[in-house]
Amino acid sequence: LKPDAVHAHNIHTHLTYDALRVAKKYTDKIIMTAHDTFLVSFARVNGKRYQRLASNKKVMKMRPWEHLFAVGRKYYPSRNRTIRKILKESGTRVIAISNAVADFLKVNGVEVIKTIPNGIESWNAPSEAEIEDFKNKNSVTGPVVLFTGRVRKDKGIDAFLSAAEIVMKDVPTAKFVINGEQENVEPHLSKISPDLKQAVISTGWLDRDQARLSYFASNVVTVPSLYLDNFPTVNLEAMNAGK
Repeated sequence: LKPDAVHAHNIHTHLTYDALRVAKKYTDKIIMTAHDTFLVSFARVNGKRYQRLASNKKVMKMRPWEHLFAVGRKYYPSRNRTIRKILKESGTRVIAISNAVADFLKVNGVEVIKTIPNGIESWNAPSEAEIEDFKNKNSVTGPVVLFTGRVRKDKGIDAFLSAAEIVMKDVPTAKFVINGEQENVEPHLSKISPDLKQAVISTGWLDRDQARLSYFASNVVTVPSLYLDNFPTVNLEAMNAGK
C-alpha cells in the first residue's frame, strides 16, 4: 500500500489521532479536514462566555476549567498538547470547513492552512404544484419560518420558539415548521403560548425530496444554534433554495 496522500475526516469519532502517525509511514502528504472544534475542545463550544464573545465577533480561547466543566471526569489535561504533537510529527496539514472553525482552532493552538467550505449539489427548483402539494400535505398556510435539524437546546429550538412568539405579534398568520425528531418537539411545546402552539407544525424527519420541498415552501430558514456550529448544511441548502 503506497497512497499518494491520506485525507482524514473527524478521526476522533471512530479512530484515534495516532492514526495520523501510522499514515506518516506511507506518505508525507497528510491532510485533515476539521468539520468541528474537537481538535481542541472536549465538547461542543457553548456557554455564556462563548455567546458574549461571539456576539462581539471575538474568538474564544478556551480555559482548562471550561473543558472540565464540559466533560467532568473525562477531562484529560494533556490531550490537546498530545494532539498538537501528533499533528506536528506527522506533518498533517489541517483544513477547516468555515472561517469560524478556522479562527477558533488557530486561537487555541492548531495551525490551519486553508478554509474549504462543504459543497452540495445544486437543486432544480420544483414546480409550484409540487410546492403546493407539500404545503397541503403538511397543512402549511401563510408565511412560513423553517427550523430543520436536530431538535436540541444547543441547536436553538427554544430560541427559535421564543423568536416565534415575537414574530406572531407582527405576523399573526405565520407558521413555524419544524423538521426534526417529532418526539423531541413535544417537551418544548409545553413552554409556549396556546396561540403559538397552534402555529407550530412538526413534520418529523422528512425524506430527501420532501426536505428539499420544505425549503422552497418557506419564506425564512433559520439556523439558531447557540454553540459554535461548524457550517451547517442547512445554510447551504437554504441558499440553494434562494433563501
